[in-house]
Amino acid sequence: MAGQLMQEGAPKINWSEETTLPNDSRYKVSFSSRKSTNLEVSEILLTGVDSFIGVHMLQTLLSVSNLTRVNVIGTLSELEHPMLVDYLRKYSLLNETLTEETILSRVCYVPGVLAKPHFGLEAHSFRDLGQKIQAIYHFGGQISLLKTYTDLKPLNVSSALDIIELAACGKNLARIHHLSTWSVPHLQTWSAAKRTRSRIDLSESSPQHFSPPATDDYGYFKSRWVSEMLMTQASERGLPVSIYRASAVTGSTLTKVPEPADDFIRRMVLGMIDSGSIPKVGDAELPFAVDFIPVNYLVTNLYQLSTSRGRSPVPRRGDLSIHHLGNPKPLPLSKLPRLMSEIRGDETVGESVGLEEWFRGIMKHANEDDQLRWGLLRDYLRMGHVMFALDQKETERMVQGVGGELEIPAVDARYLKSMWKGV
Repeated sequence: MAGQLMQEGAPKINWSEETTLPNDSRYKVSFSSRKSTNLEVSEILLTGVDSFIGVHMLQTLLSVSNLTRVNVIGTLSELEHPMLVDYLRKYSLLNETLTEETILSRVCYVPGVLAKPHFGLEAHSFRDLGQKIQAIYHFGGQISLLKTYTDLKPLNVSSALDIIELAACGKNLARIHHLSTWSVPHLQTWSAAKRTRSRIDLSESSPQHFSPPATDDYGYFKSRWVSEMLMTQASERGLPVSIYRASAVTGSTLTKVPEPADDFIRRMVLGMIDSGSIPKVGDAELPFAVDFIPVNYLVTNLYQLSTSRGRSPVPRRGDLSIHHLGNPKPLPLSKLPRLMSEIRGDETVGESVGLEEWFRGIMKHANEDDQLRWGLLRDYLRMGHVMFALDQKETERMVQGVGGELEIPAVDARYLKSMWKGV
C-alpha cells in the first residue's frame, strides 16, 4: 500500500531521545519555588493568538476579568497592534466591552516569535518574561498533515521546551495550559504504532503507553504526541501542567463567523457531503466519529477549567491534568449517509462504499489541490487511522462543577448543514 511504502522509506526517528526532557536545571523546579494560585494571576502569556482558536482565547481572557494583562507572541512573525486588531475584527470579536482601547491598555506584545529558540529573545529578556507571568496558555504551533516531523519540530516541539523552561524560571511557577489535539490518542490505531495496553485507551490519560511509527513522515500528530510527552515529564518534575485535547473546531455560535475554510477535517467532511458518499472506515467497537465543537464553547470551557479553584500552591510530583474537549454528541460517520438529503436540501441518497471505491469516485472531479488532500487522507486511512470520539466524562463533570457550557449543539444534520452552507 502507498501509505505503508512511504513509511518504510522514510528516515527513522528515535522517540526515546525526542521525548526525553533534558536533565538540566532549565527544566527542573527549584525547591524554593511555589505555584501561583488562580487569585494571584495578573500576567498571562498567550501563544498562538494569530490562530483561529488563539484569537478567540484572547477575547475570552480579556472579557472575563479586568485584572489581568495578556502578553502575546507571534508564531512566525512579530505581532503588532494593528495586526491583532485586524484579526479580532475579522472574527467580529471587538464589541462595546472589548474595544481597541482595551487591547492597547491590557495587551503586551512580546518582541519575538515562537519559531525561534527562546522566542528570539535575549537571555535576560526571556528570564524577565518568566519572572513576570503566572500562567501560560500555549496555543501556538503549526498544523500541516503534509510536513515531516523534522519540519514541524521547531514550532511544535522546541517551542514546548521553551515554554517549560519559561514556566520554571520564576520564583512562582507558571501553570502551563497546553492546547493539544484529539488526534494524539488516535495514533494508537495506526497499524505500525506500538502499544503497551491491549485495548485502545479513550480515557483522559497521559500518552506514555503508546508511540507512533518511528518514521519522519506524517509528522503533525507525532509532533503533538512528543510535546504531550514532554509536558507530562515536566509535570512529574513538579511543574503544574494541564493538557487540553480539542476535537475539530467550527465557527462561533455567537458571532456566526465561520471557521477557516482550509481546516483539514472540515474539508474532509464537507467533501464527503459534496460527493454524497463516505468510505467504510472504523468498526462497531471503535466507530469513526464526526466531532466538531464551536470555538466559543471550546475557549469558554477551557478557561473555566483553567481557573477552577482547589489547586494546592505547594508543588507536588505528577501535577498533571488532561482534559478532552469535544462535542458530547458527536456523529458516527456511518450515520452520515442517511442525513445527506437533509443536509444538502435535495434528493441525494447517501452511500457508504469501500475505501478504494470511494477514493476513485471522489478523485474523478477533484482539482489538483483536492487530489492532494484526498490522496493524503487515503494514506492516513490505509495506515489504520481512526478518528474516534474520546472519553470526556470526567471533564464534563468538572465543567458542570465550574459553571461551564455543557449545552453544546449536537453534531447532526442542522449542524453540518450550517457548515456546508458556510453560515
